[in-house]
Order: sequence, then structure tokens, then C-alpha cells
Amino acid sequence: MTAASRPPIRFAAIGLNHNHIYGQTRAMLNAGAELVSVFAEEDDLAADYIKAFPQARRVLDKRAILEDNSIQLVVSATIPDVRAATAIEVLRHGKEIMVDKPGVITLEQLEMVRAACAQTGRIFSVCFSERFENRATEKASQLVAAGAIGRVIQTVGLGPHSLRNNPRPDWFFYFLFYLVGIFKWPETVFIATVGIPTIGLILLIGLPFYDRRRERRPLRRPVA
Repeated sequence: MTAASRPPIRFAAIGLNHNHIYGQTRAMLNAGAELVSVFAEEDDLAADYIKAFPQARRVLDKRAILEDNSIQLVVSATIPDVRAATAIEVLRHGKEIMVDKPGVITLEQLEMVRAACAQTGRIFSVCFSERFENRATEKASQLVAAGAIGRVIQTVGLGPHSLRNNPRPDWFFYFLFYLVGIFKWPETVFIATVGIPTIGLILLIGLPFYDRRRERRPLRRPVA
């Protein structure tokens, strides 16, 4: 059977909490896959998704997707702390899964996903949208692989995010809620919500400057 004669991969979506699910879906459609159905607990998210992809049939129970043997792949952009559990459930039903980034948020979750992949022989993949959906990034990757700019020591992305007048859901800020729970109100809350994240950002931006290993010194870097 040739590639042209093979039936298309049938896939479904479970969890629409981040808008990256639209890019994941379009990536599969552009690759020739067939979108079958979608499961989401939130009516508004499901309505918007079906408006964008009217071929998707909404199911009210995710088991309708998990137990459908004709569906080979699931894409998911559910809330990050449950992505691993969703992925493991999909893998154990004999399907491949592509999740939004981050795929897992703890090392324990990573080990559980690895074990599920080993047990089922199925694929767990993470869609890094800025890496795989951006033509400029793909071209840059090809140039790096060809050695066009020498040996790459570090990369950092500082491009602005899209600005839209829609507030983030609560789960985007859970890490701040946890910090507030640790520090006492009101004396140290500013440290938890502003100070610690700001210090972390400064340390990350400053990494190339205070890491003095030889290959990171500007004078020892290759000239493009």
C-alpha cells in the first residue's frame, strides 16, 4: 500500500483549555488527517472549537473517543497539571497522543508517562508550537543543522506574545496562588507575587553573563 492510498489518520480532541489546540488541530489537518470528534466539559470552549472545525462531532463522554477503535490519535490542550493523566489514559486505550506544552509538570509525571509508553508501545508527543508551526524557526533549525552559523551555544526567545483583550483563566496563575498561601498577608505577599517571579526572570535573562564557562565567554564564541 502506497502512502497516497493509505486511509487518513483519524483523530479527536480532548481538552480545549488552551488556544494552542487550534494550532495542533490545524497541523494534523494540514498533514492530511481526519478530525472526527471532540470532548470538552466547557460548553463555550466546545462551541468555539466546533465553529472553527464544524466537521468535529461533540461527544459528552470522553469514553466515546477512547473506546472508538477507528480513532488513532488524540490531541489535547487541557490544563497542564492534568495533561499527564489524560495522556496516560489515552495511551492505555491504544492511541497515540499529542499534548500542548508543557507535556508534564513534574518528574514523577514524566516517569509515569514513560512507563505508559513502554507498556503500550504508543507515542506521547508534545507540540512545541513556536518550534514546529513557525516557518522561520524551522528554517533557522535547518541552517543550524547545516553548520551555517557555527556551533550554537545557547538560544533564547524574547519575542512578544500576542496581545488580545481576553483575560487568562485562573489556572494560568495557580503558581502565584500557591506562593501567596505560603507567605503571610500583607507583609510578604509582594515578595511572593512580584519579588520571586522577577528575581527568577532576571536570573534567566542574566544566565549568559554570569555563567563564565569558557565556551560562554563572548571573546571565545565563534563569529558567524
